[in-house]
Amino acid sequence: MTVWRSVQKVGRKKDFDALLKGKLQPGIQSLPRELSLPKDGVLRIKPLLEVKGGQVFNMGQARTRKRGIEHLKEILQQQGHLERLAILHTNAEADALAFIKDLDREIPANPLIVNVTTIIGTHVGPEGLGFAAVLR
Repeated sequence: MTVWRSVQKVGRKKDFDALLKGKLQPGIQSLPRELSLPKDGVLRIKPLLEVKGGQVFNMGQARTRKRGIEHLKEILQQQGHLERLAILHTNAEADALAFIKDLDREIPANPLIVNVTTIIGTHVGPEGLGFAAVLR
């Protein structure tokens, strides 16, 4: 099943037609010409975003959750010396604890584990993972 056919069922054919024909609007990423979807019709691309100074920056994307978490670890490894660290999750505390355990760097004592389901979780969805850091 292609994106066009899948999207046509929910009435957004026009938007994706423009994307597939290369008529992109500023801020919209392109999609491959042919894309197969799982049976549930959900496209599973995990964007990696940074929020800094009220602006949102694209830090990349991953096709699987495992690759997304690995990329997130790489981003954290590249940060300078950490004064404080909080691991943010949306109903994924076990993943947050595993994330801290798997880090190959010195981290501040007692990092926070924060379930951010009320506001951020609405936009991120279930089992999201991220971090907030204060650098020295």
